[in-house]
Amino acid sequence: AESPIDEGQLWAGTNDGLLHITRDGGRTWTNVTEKIPDFPQKGKITNIEPSRFHAGTCYFSADLHEMNHWDTYVYKTADYGESWEKIDGDIPEGPLSYAHCIREDPVREGLLYLGTENMLYVSFNDGENWLPLQEGMPHAPVHWLVIQEHFNDLVVGTYGRGFYILDDITPLQQLTRETLNSDVTFFTPRPAYRYVRQHSYEVNANDQCVGQNPPNGAIVNYYLKSKPEDDVTLTVLDASGQTIKTIQATNDVGINRVVWDLGYETLQSVKLRTPPEDAPWVEVGPEGWRPLRTWGGPTPVRVRPGTYTLTLRVDGKDITKELVVEKDPSSEGTVEDIGQQTGLLLEIRENVDDLIGMINQIEWIRKQLYDLMDVLESTDDGEDTIEQARSLDDKFIDVEKNLFQMKLTGAGQDTLRWPAQLYVKFSSLAYEIMAADFKPTDQQFELHGVLKSRLETHKASFQELLQNDLPAFGNMLRSK
Repeated sequence: AESPIDEGQLWAGTNDGLLHITRDGGRTWTNVTEKIPDFPQKGKITNIEPSRFHAGTCYFSADLHEMNHWDTYVYKTADYGESWEKIDGDIPEGPLSYAHCIREDPVREGLLYLGTENMLYVSFNDGENWLPLQEGMPHAPVHWLVIQEHFNDLVVGTYGRGFYILDDITPLQQLTRETLNSDVTFFTPRPAYRYVRQHSYEVNANDQCVGQNPPNGAIVNYYLKSKPEDDVTLTVLDASGQTIKTIQATNDVGINRVVWDLGYETLQSVKLRTPPEDAPWVEVGPEGWRPLRTWGGPTPVRVRPGTYTLTLRVDGKDITKELVVEKDPSSEGTVEDIGQQTGLLLEIRENVDDLIGMINQIEWIRKQLYDLMDVLESTDDGEDTIEQARSLDDKFIDVEKNLFQMKLTGAGQDTLRWPAQLYVKFSSLAYEIMAADFKPTDQQFELHGVLKSRLETHKASFQELLQNDLPAFGNMLRSK
């Protein structure tokens, strides 16, 4: 291993327990093995970790289980190997306690990670004490550790059980005694990346080598000394102070983690309270509504690159941190391009929200008309009223059928059988706009103008029904 801060300093460990150092690039070597206390002969040096904070400091781990020594052999020197200290601390003794790999954190001095034959450990005080860091990992031999410094992830290589990644070790680097004594600590978040959509690789669903991706978005960490009385919320604000999204966060004692997907608030859902056209057999469900089953839908709009304010609210108290959202490094689009794209997508989002609101309101009205007709079917003098209710229902259908495909049942491939309407057309346009980090094309701007104009026409027709036809129907009911 080569020192990251002292040019020419190299360390070499061998399979028969010898440890050497050179400070002149390998021209001369010094054997420091005999200066290591309580270190049996013929041990296997498993890894060496020169410090990035002090030139004379170095750590190493050794495995002596093949020599019938099962202890955790982990050492530190602060004087180029002239003297050594065993830093196995309070690691429990046992037949699986022998060490494979020790790593020094690149950000916080004294923060160490250690892999043994059955455990991953962490130390916050330079090896004086160790705590398990399994977090759901199987108790497998931890043979190698790498800290991916750009993303601040701890990568673990085990023997026979695969690779494991602890995404974002920021809270470990910022965890102090003062933190543990505080009621709430909001850790400074690492930057988040606004990744461009990529095509995924196709794999066999039964393949045991399939891994899990990290959460897509910004990882936010905070510490709670005790369980709060009220809910914990995380609010995201833009540079102008406008709220982008409020997230219901966890409130567990200890370190909590919540992920912001870099998106705005989720739009309202389409709730259809009547059966599809020509398919009365489709039921609305126990909640009184059914979802619109079609491809597309409200496209989640992600924020543009920039700096955002995160506000963590715990028991009525607010703590704020800044979060930087970076552009995808592989993207060729500029921040200005993404800004134009986001602006148009937000317009489309507003259009779709209006459209969904119209659908839901029409569905409520039509359901009430159907309920009224069901009641009047059993009366002797309700035929005229039923006829007028059907006439009003037809008028609302004339508007609604332009907003979404009313024949859709959600069965088979019926999304391919009939023409798409505004709901899907808006969604399709948004999907194509956000396919890459470029500003929308002239044709995309033009198409949005066409769809928006159609929506305004249907909104005007809907308002005409609300202001005239619906009140007239209500007056007729009152007269009877």
